[in-house]
Amino acid sequence: VWQPYNNKKFETLSYLPPLSLEELAKEVDYLLKNKWIPCLEFSD
Repeated sequence: VWQPYNNKKFETLSYLPPLSLEELAKEVDYLLKNKWIPCLEFSD
């Protein structure tokens, strides 16, 4: 089992350049429209 902590390969959008909030919303909308499940990581 791979440790997902600090492993960006487990984050859905980690291979994209930094995104604005609008760009991020478009990416997530695209995933949901295609019935894909995004894996989002939240941190403080």
